[in-house]
Amino acid sequence: ISKYFSDPQYYFQVNNQYVRNKLRVILAPFLHR
Repeated sequence: ISKYFSDPQYYFQVNNQYVRNKLRVILAPFLHR
């Protein structure tokens, strides 16, 4: 876990990608109507 804290940019990038995928999964049903 300390590896992530030592490289916040990497952690932010992964977190951003995760959030984007999560939003896509949540919004997909609404967009495909």
